[in-house]
Amino acid sequence: MNEYQKLSDTINNIAEEASRASIKNYLKRFKETGHFDKFEERFADFKQDVQRAAEECDRAINSPVYVGVVGHYSHGKSSLLNALLSPPKSRELLPTGDSVVTAMCTLVGFKDDRQGHEFHEVKYDGIESPIPAEEYQSKVSGKRPSSLQGVHHFRIKLNTSELNPGVFQSMAEKNIELLDTPGLGGPYWKDEQALQSWIKEFMLLIVAVKADAINKRVADSVNPFLKYSTRPIIPVVTFWDLWQQSDAYKGISTEEDARQKAREDLIKYFPAMSDAVEEGRVTFVSAKNYRDQTNPYETNAREFYTEDWNIDNVRTTLTNYISSKVIVLQSMRSEQSDLELNRKRRVIEGCSNLCSTYNSLNYTLKSELEATRPKAAYEEELEEAFQRIQDELTREYDRIIDKAAETVEDRVAAISTTGNLSQQLNEITKDVNIETHRLIKETLPDRLDRTLERSVKRSITRFLDNDYPIEKSKIKRMKQLVNDACRDLTEDLCKPTSQSPFNPPQGVTDLAKNVSSALFDGLKTLFTTNLPLALLILAAIFILPAITGWLSGIWLVGDKLATGVQYLQYFIFAAGVFTLFAISWSNVKRAREITAMQVKEKARKQNRRADISDRIKPDVDAKLKTFENDIREILENEIKPLIQSGDDISEDLDRLFSDIGSQIRIIEKECSSMARGIR
Repeated sequence: MNEYQKLSDTINNIAEEASRASIKNYLKRFKETGHFDKFEERFADFKQDVQRAAEECDRAINSPVYVGVVGHYSHGKSSLLNALLSPPKSRELLPTGDSVVTAMCTLVGFKDDRQGHEFHEVKYDGIESPIPAEEYQSKVSGKRPSSLQGVHHFRIKLNTSELNPGVFQSMAEKNIELLDTPGLGGPYWKDEQALQSWIKEFMLLIVAVKADAINKRVADSVNPFLKYSTRPIIPVVTFWDLWQQSDAYKGISTEEDARQKAREDLIKYFPAMSDAVEEGRVTFVSAKNYRDQTNPYETNAREFYTEDWNIDNVRTTLTNYISSKVIVLQSMRSEQSDLELNRKRRVIEGCSNLCSTYNSLNYTLKSELEATRPKAAYEEELEEAFQRIQDELTREYDRIIDKAAETVEDRVAAISTTGNLSQQLNEITKDVNIETHRLIKETLPDRLDRTLERSVKRSITRFLDNDYPIEKSKIKRMKQLVNDACRDLTEDLCKPTSQSPFNPPQGVTDLAKNVSSALFDGLKTLFTTNLPLALLILAAIFILPAITGWLSGIWLVGDKLATGVQYLQYFIFAAGVFTLFAISWSNVKRAREITAMQVKEKARKQNRRADISDRIKPDVDAKLKTFENDIREILENEIKPLIQSGDDISEDLDRLFSDIGSQIRIIEKECSSMARGIR
């Protein structure tokens, strides 16, 4: 077992390395990424291969203690096994009958996983295939020889919870397996080479001999088998409930004498059983009565039988003997038995798979780590993306500003000299605002969004998805942060400023000044061309009010006289104003034209293209700089630590796989040596 032990120690070292240096700890920054999906799958395969190889070595080191159940055909061997394995009245696991019913060997093992019984057929190359219980019973009975083509033996794993857990739990813990064999002297086991091959497997024998057939005829069939084996024997005399009906015990009336006669005959006809008989390992049983739950005490004394017709004594004798002799029994294993050779093949196959998976894993790891290294082209691509945004914004705002300047120029040129200047200026302000805001709010966002999508978003998405192995949850969060930053930039740059694109001049002040000047010129013309009327107007303004006050003080007629003078005053004043307006009309008209021209000129000077640009265009450079900083900060929060730790991860993993690689080379060397032994 030393060859297995060295392999087992090496594999356990690998398992310990792989477990202690959890790959998930190394690659926690790469969790849920496409980059390392393949690597993690192969690492999981590698750990499974390590586990499988370790299990195969463990099974080889701790291979079962095989107890062969042998006997002449129709001596109740399979019935004995069924009784040993199953509670009374339960369904029989192995086929039984009056004639030959076992055509091929069956290994019967035990487990305590509560998953039900397992039935397998094992080919000559060691490959196992699960089969239903019914198919097993049909095949093992040999009723259809063609169905046994290529089958070496059958293997059963019985769940101890469905048996007698008190006994079979111990058998499972002691790793005891029973081997049911074809009956000796029958048609299925005449190949001496096959017989010797199976004898090598046995470490202990249960030999079933029918109570009425302990004779030379049976011995001639059984003893050639026993002569090949030096293994300890537990003799079991079957059908003991029928001893009184047998001629072999003619003249014997007591249980004790019958048993003594049986022991003497066993020593006489089966010399290989002498030690077992003398050491008191012979058990007398009735499997049929056990199965039918017949009361043994109705016709027999209690001192000779248990309630289970001594079936439980066979179990106890078996487990106690193995417990006391386990080291001696394990030393009897043959390294050239078929089962041992199959174990070696499985160990070699498991180790070969382990080595192959390691080599593939190591290659994948190096490839993926290389793929995660930073790429300088990414920074250049991001810089180009930012420049594209700035160029697009410049073009779009130039287009909007040009449109606004064109609208202002057209509307200012169309200002009417006869219309209301304030109203016209207000309408220009309103219309230019509406048009400019429409362009900014309706066309700019779509264009900017498309540019952001084609430049920054696409570059970052390609970078996150293909260049760096960042966790998918973090990629999702980073993309959301980038989208939020792009949305904020769009809202900030596409939000019209509170300042109007058009700044109207103060036309009302100019008009008042020009009209006042025109009226003053008309007044001068009135004094120079019609002095009497001018004096009369002055008198109506300054003298007649005083006369009106003096007349109102005359008794009786004063009020009437004062009223008359007031009417005269109003008439003279109205006539003067009319005359003044008539004289000044052409001057007032000219004043309005001059005012309109002045307003147009001021409007042009105050609303040049550069002025309009300052009013409606936000500080693009500053906002873009803020946007760039935000994007870089979002990326660096995850990428910078990744880059910094990349080399450390690579070194740690390389060191880990170097250590595992050394162990793998030991395994390859040991497997090569073991394979030469098989050949």
